Amino acid sequence: MKNKVILIITMLLVIVCTIIIYTLLFEEQNKLFYINVGIACLAEIILLANIPILSNEKLLTIKNVSLSVSLNLFAIVIFLWTAGCSLLMDQDSNLKTLYIGLLVITIIFFIINGATVIMAGGVTEKKSIRHPKYYRK
Repeated sequence: MKNKVILIITMLLVIVCTIIIYTLLFEEQNKLFYINVGIACLAEIILLANIPILSNEKLLTIKNVSLSVSLNLFAIVIFLWTAGCSLLMDQDSNLKTLYIGLLVITIIFFIINGATVIMAGGVTEKKSIRHPKYYRK
């Protein structure tokens, strides 16, 4: 319970620091500002939420690790895409390119995540067949 409270407080502090940094970076708060803050906070929450999964031995299964790695990659790629588009486009320009990129990245993430979880389930199933001690009743 204590670890969850610490994780939540850490997330809140990171989000507040992110909002402060983005407020200092952007001259005016427009649609692009809010998109950047939202994506940055989402990426940070995903990255911080994966720490307990990777640090708990009970949760270290092939499916959880593959899901955690794919979520981490998704968070990093979506953050880099948003930051890169923000640097290259004007403040008042059309955000269609940014939205299309976010949609494509999300679709690719779901495809990769689904394939990874299916393959990880197959590996787990093969291990339980080969090694009876891994079989759970």
